[in-house]
Amino acid sequence: MDPELGALPRDARMLVLFDEVYRTQSMTRAAERLDLSQPTASIWLGKLRRQWHDPLFVRTSAGMQPIPRADALIGPAREALALLRGLSAGAQAFDPASAPRSFQICMTDASHITLFPRLLAHVRADRAAIGAGAGRVASREHFATARCARIRTAPR
Repeated sequence: MDPELGALPRDARMLVLFDEVYRTQSMTRAAERLDLSQPTASIWLGKLRRQWHDPLFVRTSAGMQPIPRADALIGPAREALALLRGLSAGAQAFDPASAPRSFQICMTDASHITLFPRLLAHVRADRAAIGAGAGRVASREHFATARCARIRTAPR
């Protein structure tokens, strides 16, 4: 395993738990707020403690008190969570009309005259973010050696 990968929490939810325990100073309230069972929350905190080689919190009559290592980690943990939440919030559904794409179309001279102008007009009418270029193919043999050999032929 990559040493850098091993230094990361295996699950971002454990960082959320760490933040919630820090915020509430209570395992019970943190578990309830995150809709976790108390044993699950304890197991996750135990994993973080082992991974970070530190107890992070001590149980007192006032609740779970963070120790200096937890105080040092809470800022970076919250920044990491904010970045992860930003990634999730930024995820948008795919919209083919606005997705920028570029196509190289290989066609015969006759298709350049008849098909390509109509294809471009259709693309422009839809206001799609599509670019298109055309390569000349003189014959089937030429197609096999042309730059556009990666492109599949249209069915007849």
